[in-house]
Amino acid sequence: MAKNRRATTHDTIQPVKRSTATNTARPRRRANQKPWGVDVSHHQGVVDWAKVKAAGASFVFLKATEGATYVDPTFKTNWAATKAAGFPRGAYHFFRAKTSTVADQVKNFAAVLNSVEPGELEPVLDVEVPEQWEGIDVKKRVDMMIDFCDRLTKALANHPEIIVYLSPSFADKTLANDPRLAKYTLWLANYTNGTRPRVPAPWTTWRYWQYTETGTVDGIATQCDVNRFNGGEDAFKALLKKNAKNNAKFTGKKTKKAGKKKSEIRTTCAH
Repeated sequence: MAKNRRATTHDTIQPVKRSTATNTARPRRRANQKPWGVDVSHHQGVVDWAKVKAAGASFVFLKATEGATYVDPTFKTNWAATKAAGFPRGAYHFFRAKTSTVADQVKNFAAVLNSVEPGELEPVLDVEVPEQWEGIDVKKRVDMMIDFCDRLTKALANHPEIIVYLSPSFADKTLANDPRLAKYTLWLANYTNGTRPRVPAPWTTWRYWQYTETGTVDGIATQCDVNRFNGGEDAFKALLKKNAKNNAKFTGKKTKKAGKKKSEIRTTCAH
């Protein structure tokens, strides 16, 4: 995501490549509009989540970790506050290709996620900033991503599906459109005033589209990333229902239509 939102303050990171078009419109809920939401980190400061909810947002992604050791200082506060405001929530990890091992990064992300109740949305692997991947063989780049997702899936059994966040140019130039990535759900960063994003190979569709990094939303003092869900309200509710069943299975809690309580125990290692 953008320089002042995705990366930690001790880094000088370039934003993901985007078009020259900008979109600073204030999101509004319209009839038949795809559900929209925001993603934030400590760079957004204190957020009034009740106001964000009243503005029409339907979901939230929060930065949890970065690299092997960094934990976003606002994550746990926002995790609790977004639930209190009625938001479905997901968490993302900013991947460091050169400075941390895959195993250590999974351990960091999983430790944070296992310290809070499961989110309603899928965990996210955030890959961007091509300069940080230079000098690494393309196959190795994709190998690291797959290794991360495989380890994370084993560690967080309640979330078997992993989302990959990237831009079209990152998929094209940094990952060479490796077909092995097609199995992962796509969160696409494509800043355009167009009505749809450019979907890079090997994907043919997307689940979330981050269409601007300069959104203005009531309750958030700074500009922020704004995203659309690829589907209507019914599709979004169906996704939440599916994820709730996964959470219930591994935490022993029942959903409204869940059957007999399961005895499985949630895994407590790393993803």
